Amino acid sequence: MVNFFQINSLEELVLKAKEDKLVNEKLIEQFKPFIASVIQKRIGKYLEYGVDDELSIGLIAFNEAIHNYDYKKGKFLSFARL
Repeated sequence: MVNFFQINSLEELVLKAKEDKLVNEKLIEQFKPFIASVIQKRIGKYLEYGVDDELSIGLIAFNEAIHNYDYKKGKFLSFARL
């Protein structure tokens, strides 16, 4: 189990999430509002989890961002937003 008090940054948490499925799931759950915000801004309308497929696709994309993130190339949220 990850001790979240020993993690100093989101980027470190993302690196842990690559290795630990539970951390991955918690990270995705924590960032659902971020995911919705990014997609809603791109689409230009309000979306709701459990109703709109775009959000399901966003969750998948966020998970892929976690697993493809390279900390040497910048901040995670900037990468995930793309």
